[in-house]
Amino acid sequence: MVFNNRLKGTGTIILLNIALFAPYFNAKIFPLFALDKVVVLFCLSLVAAALLSRAVFCLIAGLVLFTNVIYLHLMAHWPGDFESRVSLALESPASERWQYLSNYLSGVDVLIALYVLGCLVGIGLIVRSRPSSTMLLRVLALVPVAAALSLAASNGRAMRLPLITLPQEVYEQPLRARQLAERNATIAALDLSGKRCAADFDNVVVVIGESSSADHNALYGYPRAGASKLEGTGMVRFSAIAPSNQTRYSVPMMLTRAQPDTFAAFYVEPSLVSELKACGYRTYWISNQPKAGKFDDNITSVSREADISLFLMDSDNGRDHYDEDLIEKIHVINAGAGDARKKAFFIHLAGSHVDYNKKFPESFAPKSADLMEAYDTAVRYTDQVLRGIFDEFPKAGLLFMYASDHGELFTDELFGHGYVPSYQNEYRVPFLVWSSDAERLDQVRDYVGTRAVNTASFDDVARFLVGMDADVKTVSFSRLVLDASSSVVNYDRLVNYKLDASHSMRVSTNE
Repeated sequence: MVFNNRLKGTGTIILLNIALFAPYFNAKIFPLFALDKVVVLFCLSLVAAALLSRAVFCLIAGLVLFTNVIYLHLMAHWPGDFESRVSLALESPASERWQYLSNYLSGVDVLIALYVLGCLVGIGLIVRSRPSSTMLLRVLALVPVAAALSLAASNGRAMRLPLITLPQEVYEQPLRARQLAERNATIAALDLSGKRCAADFDNVVVVIGESSSADHNALYGYPRAGASKLEGTGMVRFSAIAPSNQTRYSVPMMLTRAQPDTFAAFYVEPSLVSELKACGYRTYWISNQPKAGKFDDNITSVSREADISLFLMDSDNGRDHYDEDLIEKIHVINAGAGDARKKAFFIHLAGSHVDYNKKFPESFAPKSADLMEAYDTAVRYTDQVLRGIFDEFPKAGLLFMYASDHGELFTDELFGHGYVPSYQNEYRVPFLVWSSDAERLDQVRDYVGTRAVNTASFDDVARFLVGMDADVKTVSFSRLVLDASSSVVNYDRLVNYKLDASHSMRVSTNE
C-alpha cells in the first residue's frame, strides 16, 4: 500500500513536471534543447518535491509556473528574445505596460489560464499526498541536485532559459538604474562653458516623434495619408533610418554622440540639451510620454539636463493627453518668457504608439477597429500637431527639426515594433528640417543627397545647423542599428515588408 501510494505520488510529480517544462520543448524558440536541460529542470523540481519538503517544492513549482505564464504570453503575442522582453517590461513606464496588455489579450490567453489551473491542481494534489522519504533518501537527493546546479551554471544554453533569466533581469534592473544615476552626476559636473553656436537662432525646436513610419507618411509618398499639413512650409525631407527599434535606445542616440556600436558613450556624453544650454539657450523638455517611475530611464536622464522639464501625465495626475495639448504649453511658455533669452524646445510626442486609437481625439477622426487604419489616422494626427507646433513660432530666427524615434511594422500577422530579429520597417522614419538659415540647410541637403541618414546623427545635423560644428561630414550614413535585445545588426540584412495594391503585406527584396 505504501509502495502504491509512493508510486502514485511520484507519477503525479512526473506528469506535473512534464506539464511545467513542456513550453521549453518549443523547437522554434529552443532549437538546441538538449538532455542537459532536461536533467537540470526535472532533477531540481522532482527531487525537491519527492524527497525534501513541501515548501521547497511549492517554491520551485510556483516559480516555474509564474515564469511559464509570462513566457507563453510573450511568445504568443510578441515573439523574440525572452530576456529582452522582460527587460523592456521592467524599464517601461506602467502606462505603456498596461497599453501592451490591453492590446495583446486573446483566446491564447484563455488556454494559458486553463494550463495554469491544471498545474495548480497538480501542485495541490502533490502537496496533499507527498511520497514519504527517509533521511538517507534526502541526503542522496542532494547529489543530483548539486550535479544539476553545476551543469546549469556551466552550460550557456541552460543559463538562457526563462526560469533563470527572469530572476536575473529583475536583479539587474536596479543596477542599470544606478548606472543612470551615475550618468546624471557625471553630466551635471561637466564644464561646457567653451561651447559656441555661430548661427543666430532665437528658437530651436526639436520634436521627437513616436512610432511614426516614413512608409505611412504623406510626405514620403504614402497614398492613403492624403495631403500633408506640412505641404507648402518649405520643410526639407531626408531619407532616414532610426538607430534602434526601441525608444529607450534611439532617443539617447539621437541626442548624444552615442552610436549603435558605441552606446556606452551615452553614459559619459552630454546631450544636445546641455550643449544648447551652454550656448545661451534656455532649454525646455516638454513631453507627452510617461515619466519613469522609481527607476530612472535613459530619456528621463536626458530630460534632467533641461532648465525646465514638464511631463504632461506627471503634472496632471496621470491623465492621458493628446499631443495637441503640447501646443498649449508651448504657447504659454512663449507668451510668458519674453524676448530676454533664446529658447530651445525639446518636445516628445506620444505619436502613434499602440494603442493607436487612443492617440487621436474623436474630433479629429472616428476610431477604427482596423489596426492599420487606426495607425494611419494617428500618423495623420501627428502631422497636424507638427503643423500646430511649427505655427507657434515666428519664422525669423527659427530652426525646426523633427524625426521619429523608430518606425512601425505592419504585416498580415504582425504589428508594432521591438521584434527580435527585427525588420527594416521598424527603422524607416521621417526626418524633417526647416531653418531660417537656408544656406546651412542647403549644405546639409547637398551633402546628404538621396542617401539615408542614420538618425543617431540627428544631433550632428543639429550641431552643424546651429554653428556648433563646422563640418557637415560628421553626419552618419551607417547601416548599423540596435534591435530590442541591444544587439548590433545590419539594416540591409533584415527582412523588409512592402504594402501591395490590395493593402496586404508581402516580403520584398531587401532595399
